[in-house]
Amino acid sequence: MITAHLTQSYDEFPYYSRAFPESHPAHLATIGQLFGMSPARVSECRVLELGCASGGNLIPMAVAFPHSQFLGIDISSEQVKQGKAQIQQLQLTNIALVADNLATIDESWGQFDYMIAHGVYSWVPETIREQILRLCRNHLTEQGIAYISYNTYPGWHLREMVRDLLLYATADETAPQQRVDTAKTIARQFASICDSQQIEQHLFQQELNRLQTQPDSHLFHEYLEAVNTPFYFHDFINQAQHYHLQYLADALFSRMFESDLSPQAQQMLQQLAPDLITAEQYKDFFRNQKFRQTLLCHEDVKLERYLKAEVVEPLMVASSAQPTRDRVNVYDGTEVAFQTSKGAVLRSSNPVTKLALSYLGQCYPEMMSFAQLWHQVQQDLGITEGRKQLATDLLRGFSVDLVTLSCEKAGCQKQVSNYPMAWSIARQQAQFQSEVVNPHHQMVSVSPYARQLLPYLDGRRDRANLAQQFQLSATTVEQTLAELAQLGVLVS
Repeated sequence: MITAHLTQSYDEFPYYSRAFPESHPAHLATIGQLFGMSPARVSECRVLELGCASGGNLIPMAVAFPHSQFLGIDISSEQVKQGKAQIQQLQLTNIALVADNLATIDESWGQFDYMIAHGVYSWVPETIREQILRLCRNHLTEQGIAYISYNTYPGWHLREMVRDLLLYATADETAPQQRVDTAKTIARQFASICDSQQIEQHLFQQELNRLQTQPDSHLFHEYLEAVNTPFYFHDFINQAQHYHLQYLADALFSRMFESDLSPQAQQMLQQLAPDLITAEQYKDFFRNQKFRQTLLCHEDVKLERYLKAEVVEPLMVASSAQPTRDRVNVYDGTEVAFQTSKGAVLRSSNPVTKLALSYLGQCYPEMMSFAQLWHQVQQDLGITEGRKQLATDLLRGFSVDLVTLSCEKAGCQKQVSNYPMAWSIARQQAQFQSEVVNPHHQMVSVSPYARQLLPYLDGRRDRANLAQQFQLSATTVEQTLAELAQLGVLVS
């Protein structure tokens, strides 16, 4: 009965389907390798997404890896229909979307190297949650990795209060858009009368105000759906262990480290946490965690929990970080801070690390192999020592979200060619939305001019042709192409 309700709900009010970088097989494989696994090569693998919606997360993967196979399943036939139309337009032959219940998956579906369940586990009945874990146990290959996201306590206790309020306020309404509009009005009214001087009401007010910036589909399916069950992390892991699955890592790698916690919290954590799972649970309490993206693998897989610097050496590297001051002497021993636009910071006085991060920042969004990066640093500094230190610092950068490590190279091109070409799926998306996906599997917002040009950047038009076709100045075209290159949307 609940499943039938959910099917109707997503058919009538489809969820905004988009790419989620932390769920990408290349990211899962990279983390698996860091912890000693031997996951399948992403360029030749099988991927299953449970609750794929219209394929916003899965289709870009199929575009990037034509020799891999991608399969998605969703209960909403309307969402699957939308995804199939996009697949047909892109002429993809390595992906299929199925409109059906997860309970229909059987042995005939075969084994998968990577399984993804984003935005499903907390939002389905208990029987389906058990089915998700059962599918991971039965359909993951020996070195397979599963990604499962879910709402978590303690952070969701406050959001549960907001959800209860909105469910009560919209109980007599049935039309989805009307319920969303009413919920936003109620949230705005309640927020306006909260006493911001009282900490409890101030936090409640913040949550209510946050809803005004959320897409309607997110508000509807997150706060007004029939099912939304948060979990404590340790309870989720206990459920996974029942199906012979073990905790591999958090997909947001930085969350496994304590650099964002106070020294007092870090000291308390060492005293309270005798093992990894306990430590992760206490960190959720410290951070008031609301959402988790957990990676699982089979319980008999031997994991190497002590991270070694040499695991970085076979990987590709990227970083958008820039030095926080204009004049930087990378060759002396002064400390330099490198920072991303999202606020991630790494400080170093090591000439090798400073020079490497400078190179990465200059060539971003393109990626470099570790070997290529080390060779360039080595040549410029005229040194033979420092390779291990560089690997260590890049791993440290990955642990604070400043560096991207990947077992696969994202096909971005920073240099704008004479006949610019944008990624095919970004060209398609720009026709109906202002947010497009790049080969890093990131959703990026593009300006009106960029959105106008994107569908026509197919490698057959030069700058003069683009300027003439859209009656734009040469300067505007050049600036727009530079914007798209920086966003990682242009390819060779």
